[in-house]
Amino acid sequence: MKEGYFINFGTSGRTTALIAAALIGGATSVAAEEKIGEIFATIDGEAFEWRALAPDADGTDYNTSLRFFGPMQSVSVMGFSPGQISMKQTIQITFTLTPGSLDTFEQEVIYAPEGMKRIWTSLPDDDLVTVESFEDTDAGGEVSGRFSGRLCLKESMFAEPDPDQCKDIEGSFASSLPEATI
Repeated sequence: MKEGYFINFGTSGRTTALIAAALIGGATSVAAEEKIGEIFATIDGEAFEWRALAPDADGTDYNTSLRFFGPMQSVSVMGFSPGQISMKQTIQITFTLTPGSLDTFEQEVIYAPEGMKRIWTSLPDDDLVTVESFEDTDAGGEVSGRFSGRLCLKESMFAEPDPDQCKDIEGSFASSLPEATI
């Protein structure tokens, strides 16, 4: 794995494990990062906001991207709390677009308030994400939409979500999507 990359791995479209490599040099200046999108959400009545970041000049990819798999387009928008780049307090929205429409499949929303220790994730058969607009661009794409449903606790990255321990979530997102390089 190339150092400085955040990677999203889906397993059978049901579970996503986020693996974070150390940031180049151990620290990155937040002021130097380019905001390319925003995510707003209310989780169990508490309001949050995050920013999506463009890849930086050192090659660090912050996991907001557009990947092409034949006619399918895989979208990932990862949000970081304002003023920090850390795996704590992150949110990630992933889905695959069907060709020529805004219909999605393999949707997942992950909220990681404690980093990778305990995460909250959508259940495999829940459709939380509604894409309101998507446009191909020369640099990748532009996407916006909303999400609503519940996120359930996973005690570890590889555990199954517990449908008896869930939080309500509702929010919106809008971001540019650089075309993925890996």
